[in-house]
Amino acid sequence: MLLTISTTHDPATDLGYLLHKHPSRVQEFPQSFGMATVFYPEATDERCTVALLLDVDPIRLARGRARNSPDFSLAQYVNDRSYAASSLLGVALADVFSTARAGRCAARQELADSAIPLEIAIPVLPCRGGPEVARRVFEPLGWAVEAEPIALDEAFPEWGDSRYARLCLRGAARLADALNQLYALLPVLLMPLLLPLLIAGIHGTMDALAGAPFATWRAEIAVVAGYDVAMLAASWLLFDQAVG
Repeated sequence: MLLTISTTHDPATDLGYLLHKHPSRVQEFPQSFGMATVFYPEATDERCTVALLLDVDPIRLARGRARNSPDFSLAQYVNDRSYAASSLLGVALADVFSTARAGRCAARQELADSAIPLEIAIPVLPCRGGPEVARRVFEPLGWAVEAEPIALDEAFPEWGDSRYARLCLRGAARLADALNQLYALLPVLLMPLLLPLLIAGIHGTMDALAGAPFATWRAEIAVVAGYDVAMLAASWLLFDQAVG
């Protein structure tokens, strides 16, 4: 799976300082589930792009399963986890760019504290609610979102779209903020059950901070409260089955 981050800040190669990764080097970071590799496909003063390539080892993942977890046979080895962005990408991002996520950069601290033009691309992102869900999640945070559905099979367009999308985010933000948003929100897109709570919370918070009257964001409060009630009821009803 692949994640790229580009900037046109002048000079663009300062991205290497912010990420603490030299543009002229290819660096590898072992993970419990595979190998994360950081490299720069382009690095000029006009534009610089860093790529995080995650090579997932399905055998290592399968061997790391708990003994009492359900056995889906070949599904442990033949799946999309090597290609589609998942929570594993968030884990690798948090490990590889930990200092950048904290917003620390001794060589360019002023730059680390400033918003710079960024373009973030994820070629394959599971998005069960379709591209519109990605827009509703990231647009309130100030990103210009391009989300295109990926065809199930280009040779058979009548089959329609798959549950995957190509995601591209463009905007100006602190690099630390952008990395933390990805770390927090990518897993949410993979768990549709959380989306109503997340979207209602984002829009309600934005309206409240903007000083909008309570009647404007009362519906979002109702959604959050209803979600809490539903989760508490489900927990109470299913606790014995889950524990048993």
